[in-house]
Amino acid sequence: MDTIDSAASVSEPANITFDDNDVLPSQPDESTKETHPEDRQSPESLSHISNVSTSSSSDIAPEPFQPKFKVKVSTNSITKDGESVIYTIYTKSLEGDSEWKVERVHDDLQQLHHNLMATVAPGFGLIMPPLPDESVTHPSQAQEKSREKLGPNTNTLIGDEWYKDCWQIQEYLRLLLNHPVFGSDPAWNQFLCSVNAPPRVKLQKTSNILGKLSENIDSRGKLTHKDCEEYFQRERDWANHYANVIKLTSRAFNCIVNARLKLCGSLSHLSTTLNLNIPGSNESQFNRQAMKLSNLFSIAIDDYKRGLEVINYNDEATLGSSLDLWSRYMEAEKEMLNRRTGLMIEYEKSNRNLDKAKPNKKDEAEKSKFEAEKLFEDCSDIARQEIKRLHKERTGVLLSAIRKYCQSQLLVNKDIHQLLLISYENLKQFRIEAY
Repeated sequence: MDTIDSAASVSEPANITFDDNDVLPSQPDESTKETHPEDRQSPESLSHISNVSTSSSSDIAPEPFQPKFKVKVSTNSITKDGESVIYTIYTKSLEGDSEWKVERVHDDLQQLHHNLMATVAPGFGLIMPPLPDESVTHPSQAQEKSREKLGPNTNTLIGDEWYKDCWQIQEYLRLLLNHPVFGSDPAWNQFLCSVNAPPRVKLQKTSNILGKLSENIDSRGKLTHKDCEEYFQRERDWANHYANVIKLTSRAFNCIVNARLKLCGSLSHLSTTLNLNIPGSNESQFNRQAMKLSNLFSIAIDDYKRGLEVINYNDEATLGSSLDLWSRYMEAEKEMLNRRTGLMIEYEKSNRNLDKAKPNKKDEAEKSKFEAEKLFEDCSDIARQEIKRLHKERTGVLLSAIRKYCQSQLLVNKDIHQLLLISYENLKQFRIEAY
């Protein structure tokens, strides 16, 4: 935590120390216990997954799952190649003493995300951690981002904030590696341990406006469809409400950070203005004393500005990054619940078709009903375990982030107080000489 005073071939060993204090600040506390009210009211949700679909290419491992790797995305080894940002990932094996250092770009993360989703299909009940957004590299994007934070009329460009991308990527990889399905996929061996990134394929992007419109309409229909299980209905209602609440909280928190950023800019201009005039040999004694007094004020302003910058950095590293992550993670849970609702609708439809089927179509309708039932039940079994895992992870991450946020506030504000106290004493000792 920063204070003002300290702000295909196998790769070679990384030789980096994996200190727990260096891990992303939002990493959950293992001692945190689950307190989600829905789980307390539904003991059946705590049971292990059963009847997992045999059509899935990857079974869910029995808990507790032990991850194979621990990763650290360095914020000091970022390079830029054209419009691509290259991140350095240090990996340590938790099954031995091996360590690796590899370089990856955002396209590699997209490919990994795509491969993991394809591998576990049709795991409709799985919740995939959200993929971080691509870094801002184009000048027009940087200008748009600066105006979003500092106001539409600003001419100031905010510098590269790739350290935020490192936090998000590290947390994304940690969530995947700690997942019993995604973390046990063999794709990690090449992604983390090989100098050469896994081969990429061109990923199709949906650009059909009518297709997107139909998906939105279909999604709204699933949201209003009543669930046949009370547990999942409560979870859907809670997820819809909580997703809106945490999204608003994240926006409000970012508004505070941006307001502090604007204040830092104003303080910087004020400090520069106070130091515009340098006393010369022909200056009067009064002007020379006024300039010295302005310089003392300028030092105090610079100390305060530096403290605000450190507060901003720590806020974004702790609570800010966690709120942003879980506002996106909740959308992933809602997508999973919508997939399950879609399977439920198909199951109900197959039951109706079976009741209405003619004798010569009875066998076919019964087969369709059995397939729909199996998919729905398998999805529900996996979803219960995923929901339990999500709430345990969410509670631990946010409690840890809030604790570290409060600790950083106390430490940095104590430092600011000490620096301003020194400036106050210097101003008290300043004497205006007679002229």
